Amino acid sequence: MRTRLFNIIFVALFAFAFCMAAFAADGNVVFLADGGTGNGTTASSPVGSLADAYAALDGAGTIVVCGKYTVSNEAFIAPAHSGKVTITSVYGGVDYRKTAKAAFVLEKNFYLGGETLIDGIEVVNAGLYNGILAAYNP
Repeated sequence: MRTRLFNIIFVALFAFAFCMAAFAADGNVVFLADGGTGNGTTASSPVGSLADAYAALDGAGTIVVCGKYTVSNEAFIAPAHSGKVTITSVYGGVDYRKTAKAAFVLEKNFYLGGETLIDGIEVVNAGLYNGILAAYNP
């Protein structure tokens, strides 16, 4: 009887820990768009700069481009990060490319600061000799 009770408690604690880990991983998301003045927690309150987006992630997570975002004025060098950063326009069942014409527009270079996955997003090179430079990062 004790063994069965122990097994039930163990399974319940494992399931709880798994759910909390999934929630924590999903919770490290920031929304980004040109002109954004919000805190980045929702598509209706995006941050307006990549610097703010990376700062909100604290090393790893997902940047959701929920409108047009332009790397302009000067090259952007992402801060060094040890976790994986995903840059996308598809999140939570919404494709912001379709609903808000989301795009990642490069008028200047974008240098990665760690492992980065760019997926589900339109990347537009709006100038000569601009690009995404991995800087020896995966």
